[in-house]
Amino acid sequence: MTMNRKHISVLLLLTALMTSGAWTKEPPVTPAGLLAKSDALYFAPAAHGVTDLAMDITVDAPQTDPVGKLAQIAYYYAGEQNQWVEVNQIPDEHEALRRSILDEVTPVERFIMPTPAVESFAGMTMELVPETRLMAGVPETAFYWVKGTAKKDHPLKAGDPKTFQVLLDRHGRLFEIAAVSTRNEHMTGAIENIQLADGLHISRLKTRYFTTDGNLLWVFETITYGPVGNMMLPSSVTVEYRDNNDHPAKDHQTLTLRFSHYRLNKGVAADELARLARLSASHPALPDINTPIPTPLPPPPLLTH
Repeated sequence: MTMNRKHISVLLLLTALMTSGAWTKEPPVTPAGLLAKSDALYFAPAAHGVTDLAMDITVDAPQTDPVGKLAQIAYYYAGEQNQWVEVNQIPDEHEALRRSILDEVTPVERFIMPTPAVESFAGMTMELVPETRLMAGVPETAFYWVKGTAKKDHPLKAGDPKTFQVLLDRHGRLFEIAAVSTRNEHMTGAIENIQLADGLHISRLKTRYFTTDGNLLWVFETITYGPVGNMMLPSSVTVEYRDNNDHPAKDHQTLTLRFSHYRLNKGVAADELARLARLSASHPALPDINTPIPTPLPPPPLLTH
């Protein structure tokens, strides 16, 4: 049988479509695969060779106690389980003030050296739930919830998240987070992103916390970035607290953490953490430097990114 030009044209078109992948079936979306995409999309210093980081922190906040202005604050990272915030120059008789300053700056590690998205779900069973919605300024309409539930054999401390979930698009961009702690505290958060030269970064978190006593607290965290070598790392984080009536929250003051004097892969953090470990070992009253930095629960992940 001979083929005319029309038959040949159809065959050529079909061949082009098949070789271009137009008819190729896309691999199924999985929770682990989507989280891995997210980790590849967001910039994380540890994924780009940073194993030792030290920096200085200043806190812009009203200080009613002039002693607080003496504080010298530094953050040291030499691994996920080897990091510390140090507050110096506060006299021993003002230990309560030193601890209040430490409480303000302790969550800094999730901005500087975030935990990978995949690791945020460690010890949890995961499921993927598709969702279609419209978001202002977002061209995508198809999203996925990656939902995690703590495994029964996974040990949890008081306040740890027993459920945790994130909303992503098919590329791995983060838009929302939610968690419930073992104390039944509920957290939901909205995420804003910014594309910089080295990758995607989180620029703002708007988080709502419901406590077991029925109180509600809004926390707004705005992150700015600046160049450090060939990377863009946080230069400041402004934290604002509001109540359900959009008034400044009682017992919480707006503050800005400013980060400077970054030292990357110079061994500064490892040396200082080793010195602090020796010091805490010889002075039992001091905090154990080998204890991971405590973080408020539930933690916004991905600062993980």
